[in-house]
Amino acid sequence: MALLLTTAAQPPGRDDSERPDRRPPEQRDRDRDDRDREPGRERFGPGGFGGPGGFAGRGGPPGGEQRKLLKEFDRDENGWLNREERAEARKAAQQQQEGQRRPGPFGRGGFRGEREPAKPGAQVRPGEVASYPEAELYDHSVVRTLFFEFENEDWEQELEDFHNTDVDVPATMIVDGKRYENVGMRFRGMSSYGMVPAGYKRSFNVSVDLAEDDQRLYGYRTLNLLNSHGDPTFLSTVLYSKIASPYIPVPQANHVHVVINGESWGVYVNVQQFNKDFLAEHFESTKGTRWKVSGSPRADGGLRYLGDDLDEYKQRFEMKSNDGRKAWNRLVELCRTLNETPLEELESALEPMLDIDSTLKFLALDVALVNSDGYWTRASDYSLFLDKDKRAIAEAKLVVERIEKAVTEIALIGRADETAAEVKVSVDRAVGEVDSAVLQYVRQIAEESLHWDDVAPFVTQQAQLLQPYVAADTRRLTSLEEFEASTSVNEQSAQDSGGGTAAEPDNSLRSFFEKRRAFLLEATEPK
Repeated sequence: MALLLTTAAQPPGRDDSERPDRRPPEQRDRDRDDRDREPGRERFGPGGFGGPGGFAGRGGPPGGEQRKLLKEFDRDENGWLNREERAEARKAAQQQQEGQRRPGPFGRGGFRGEREPAKPGAQVRPGEVASYPEAELYDHSVVRTLFFEFENEDWEQELEDFHNTDVDVPATMIVDGKRYENVGMRFRGMSSYGMVPAGYKRSFNVSVDLAEDDQRLYGYRTLNLLNSHGDPTFLSTVLYSKIASPYIPVPQANHVHVVINGESWGVYVNVQQFNKDFLAEHFESTKGTRWKVSGSPRADGGLRYLGDDLDEYKQRFEMKSNDGRKAWNRLVELCRTLNETPLEELESALEPMLDIDSTLKFLALDVALVNSDGYWTRASDYSLFLDKDKRAIAEAKLVVERIEKAVTEIALIGRADETAAEVKVSVDRAVGEVDSAVLQYVRQIAEESLHWDDVAPFVTQQAQLLQPYVAADTRRLTSLEEFEASTSVNEQSAQDSGGGTAAEPDNSLRSFFEKRRAFLLEATEPK
């Protein structure tokens, strides 16, 4: 079993991902891994390449289960709701929300407090923007414009009403002059949704294949458009992807300009989905089982052995493919092996079950880039792939919202509290001297990938591409001044993004990379 641990944000051979999906709607929905199903949470607490935390907004109470409406209102049984079906489902959703809505600080303004109402963006038409039909979807050298046209003028309220349900709102998407009918739209995320007021930029999930199983945008069936909540640079996710890609399979990311019903909504981060499209890019076969472990402040999604009761694992791991009991049993066996095999026998026992080297690199990237929402701190917010050879691989979930620039000397390995340490031991035992092995990779990453002189040209290129879009964005969540200061390669301008003091830290990318690399190299210096 090769375990692929990946940060979430998937060649040869034809499998079910290439065939039209004619299964019943409820089964089809289960395997449509572009659905955002992180009930009640997305990010918690501060962190390096992680994001701020919070709870759900109007879409339901924290920890609430996803509300199932699709099967009940899909009269023609085609797997999505047309305008009439959606109107009925929307009434039901609104009635459910009335019973669930609670007062408190986690509502439409979240911890960010009251904002002035957002101003409308500029009117933009498809013929007024550049087209890039020859560029790949995740090309860093362009900012492609995505147009979305909704049937209803109150589309934003409609997406709110259907948040945390299994209903997508169809829209027409226009990209590079080509129309894509009936793509599915939904608000995604929890803190990046619930802590952002209506009218401001919230993240989207786009199912390009909602109504047509074989419809793709430049080969991809799913788009994740992130609002960069808490990240004035707009670059954290893209940088993580770029830095991590030489070491482990990682989702691609770049930037797009979003226009809705003719109005600009500014720049979004476009992140690849961890699905069969991703697997096809990185593995010989897309066949295998995928699980997602959602972000959790309880640090309870690690590879602990919880006994043989599958329900214990199903509470923590969400299977993204319908592979049944055998796959679950293999996951249980991996956890049992990690936790109960004598240390002197562990490496040989794990070799046929776990991609050990990729797992060590996965952990090293979490440490080096201060991913405080990942496995090393919260034992959650990652994905697993059990490949066709029954070997498990772990993947970090690439929904990185910001870099905590002030955190440059955070501990390398381990945590202070016992509960999290107990959870983390499941991977710490994977190889006898795992800390040493991880730290060797941490040093390699610092030496090869974190030197500011190497990172700065890419940051400059991206900042120049984004600047006019950020300047014109009326619905952004941070200021233009913050963007310019935090992405500046000039030392003085970078310092202006904060104060360089304990009370007002320097929040520039330059400061993060220079200080973090220096700390890592000193801390991992061979004794």
